[in-house]
Amino acid sequence: MKVSLRSGLVAVTLAAGLSLTGCSLPGNVLMGTGPLPESGVFRQAGIRGTEYCIQNDSLLRMRIQWRGFPAPIDIPRSSRQCNSGYETGTFDVYGTLQYLPVANPISWQNVKVAGANFWSRPPVAGVWLEPNADQHNGVCDYYDNPGDVRTLDQKWFHAELVRNDDTENNKEFTLRITDGNGMDGPAPDITECATKLWNVPPHG
Repeated sequence: MKVSLRSGLVAVTLAAGLSLTGCSLPGNVLMGTGPLPESGVFRQAGIRGTEYCIQNDSLLRMRIQWRGFPAPIDIPRSSRQCNSGYETGTFDVYGTLQYLPVANPISWQNVKVAGANFWSRPPVAGVWLEPNADQHNGVCDYYDNPGDVRTLDQKWFHAELVRNDDTENNKEFTLRITDGNGMDGPAPDITECATKLWNVPPHG
């Protein structure tokens, strides 16, 4: 996506001004693709955001609708799609992953994905199903160290959510999707994590 000259100049001006005050802006704002946050909502300077990548290593047709994006983005087989964010009071990155089961290729199935970084706790990431508005089943947990992994097995897919090494700007996660074995595995209730992020039970 091309950034307009006007947007680029605004972003550069803001970035230069904020560097003098110790504040930082979300990456999508600096790129001219996101709205400017209201005064007072910047997170503490130096705190990383979150990047969440989805790797499609399955036979499923797959696409992702990221929060704040105008339309779903296809994720062809053996490819990945990433998004990064930097938010206050909500998940840094949030989206709806959609896939078409092999046996029913006309009805998209939805899976929620999300990740967030904290000031004083390990980062949180999840992938879960929402059978209804009040039910959230899957994985959503703290990730203490790079290399930590959580899994979710459903009839049509196997999901591994891994924390990668941190980068300069983000806590990094990859959700790798492979073909399922035809059986649903355990999918615990993670409603507190999925709907009340800041009320996740204290770590440890």
